[in-house]
Amino acid sequence: NVSRSCLASADTLNSGTGDGLPSAASIDAAAPIRVTCTSGVPYKVLLILSSGSSAGSSNMKGTANGDLIPYLLFSNSARTAPWGNLPANDVEGTGNGLVQQWMVYGRVPSLPNVRPDDYKDTVTVNVTY
Repeated sequence: NVSRSCLASADTLNSGTGDGLPSAASIDAAAPIRVTCTSGVPYKVLLILSSGSSAGSSNMKGTANGDLIPYLLFSNSARTAPWGNLPANDVEGTGNGLVQQWMVYGRVPSLPNVRPDDYKDTVTVNVTY
């Protein structure tokens, strides 16, 4: 008896280091999400953001202060398809027993006036099958 199974892993999405001055320019970054599912098993990859947003938007919070930097997550390099936790904005595939890689594309639309700090957030990768 072979059961349906999926495994997922993801790299850290790192937006780099800014100069600390407010800017209207976007800061873009990308990172892979790897999914391995049993052959023939359809699956969906959803991103659950700490903000509770279902449409791929949240905030990074300063680790030593309460300042926030907004960001967006997308499933395409053009950054037009929000990636969140609803069927309307998930990514779907069918397992083949091998690692299948998906890229998550992040964007900080503009750097607000925030204090120097290390800004972080947690996004949970959820694979349903």
